[in-house]
This record gives sequence, structure tokens and C-alpha cells, in this order.
Amino acid sequence: MKKFSLRRYSVIFICFLSTLFLVYSCNKNNPYETIIAPTMAEFTTSSSVLTFGIGNATATSNYIIPIGLTSASGSATPVKVSISSPTGAVQGTQYNVSSTDITIPAGKVLDSSLVISANYATYQSGRIDTLVLTISGGDANYVLDSAKTKIKLVLRRSCALAISDYVGDFVVVQDAWEDYSAGDVITLTNVDATHFSFKNVHAISPVAISVTVNTSTNAVSIAKQTIGTFWNYTNSSNYPSPFMSATGSIEACDKVINLTVTYGYSSTTWSGTYLLQLKKK
Repeated sequence: MKKFSLRRYSVIFICFLSTLFLVYSCNKNNPYETIIAPTMAEFTTSSSVLTFGIGNATATSNYIIPIGLTSASGSATPVKVSISSPTGAVQGTQYNVSSTDITIPAGKVLDSSLVISANYATYQSGRIDTLVLTISGGDANYVLDSAKTKIKLVLRRSCALAISDYVGDFVVVQDAWEDYSAGDVITLTNVDATHFSFKNVHAISPVAISVTVNTSTNAVSIAKQTIGTFWNYTNSSNYPSPFMSATGSIEACDKVINLTVTYGYSSTTWSGTYLLQLKKK
């Protein structure tokens, strides 16, 4: 048996470590592996679901959808977009598109030549469509695994909200609280440029309920407020200081008010929220 030599094995081990150092430390200034992210083509919109409000009755409305690259290319980059519609919108009938073959110029990262157009007449009856746009290919120099390669565009008519429309008789379409029946009439009164009011006749000695309207977003709200002396229910004295609060929206084209209402009395809030929907008579 050969005699064990500690010196001999120490030399071999040092040589092994030296080899590893040479292999993995070729660049002393950058010893770490650098990974360059691939270029991706994507929609550069702020949301994956967009709404195209078609509000011009005298001309075709246009919606521009920007497409970009995550890094510029030294040559022109083609991008192919496919469009489908789960609601049955047909190109040339409900909408038109400038082109689904987009070219991003060399040195650029953004293009705005993808334009969807829709004619107001198609949507004035209240039709709503959804288009699904997908970047489906076009060039081998970018990849398609970005989360922004698919967006939805909702096509619907859009009408400016005029506070002067929200006065007079409105018909109850639905009252989930079941105080009102469908077909009952509630009279609205204009207060100012951003408020209207109405009274809930199911409260004793009802007082005006103020509704705040955001004419830019069509949002409406009712701050919690006492609406009478008692609820006009059986044993009404058990329900003093009735109150309502609500959030909701206005469908300006149809002059429909949607209120999601919370009800209660004194310090008691009844559970749940309930839709109260009104439509201009």
C-alpha cells in the first residue's frame, strides 16, 4: 500500500480551485452573468379594458390604440394585430379599423396608427359591443409573452349629462327594497348645477333628499341623511329618524338613475344594499 501524502493531495486541490477560478472569473470587472431581457411588443394603454364612448351624432368617432416595443429596434418592426368580437360586431358594419398590420419605425418604441372607428348611428339604439384586440405576431425580433398583448375595447354610445334633464317625473323601474312598485312615479326637483332632490313618500313627513351629481363621471351619491320623522311602516314609532345613503350612476343617454341604497333609522343600519332604478317618464 502506498503511503498517504498530504502534500500531494494539497497540490491537487489547489490546482482544482485555480481551474474553477479561471473558468468562472473570466471578466474580473463583471463577474456576474448579464441577462438581457427580450424585446416585447405590447399595447401601451393604461388599462386592459377600455371604453369607446361614441358621442358624435354628425361624424364618425375614432379611438386611437397605441402599440409599443419595450426597446427600440435598428430597423422597422412589423406588428400584427388580430381583432375578434364575442358580441358579434363585424368590421365594416359596426366598426372599421385603419389597419391591423402596424409598422413601428426604426429607432422608435411607440406607434399610434391603429385607429378604430364607429358610426354613431350604429349605436344610438343602445347597442354595446366588445372588441378583443390581440398582438398575434409579425416579427421574429420580439416575443409575445407580455401581459399586455391583449386588450378589450367596449363600443357604446355616449351622451353628455345635462343636470336640467333630472327634473320632473321619473318612473320606478326597480326597487329592491320593495317600498315602491314598478311604475310608481317619483318627482325630482333641481337644486343647483350639481344636485337634484326627491322625497321618499314611505317616510312620515318626508323631507327633500339631496342627490349629488358628478357631471364629468356621471356618478351620483346620497350622503347619509334623515328623510322624515318615522318610517311609515307598521308600528312606525319603532322606527324614528329614518335615513338613506347611496352611491350610483346615471345612464345619460337613457336618462336612467341607478342608486344602490342603504336604509336605516336612528342608530340602526339595516343590512344590505338595494337597487333603486328610475327612468325619465
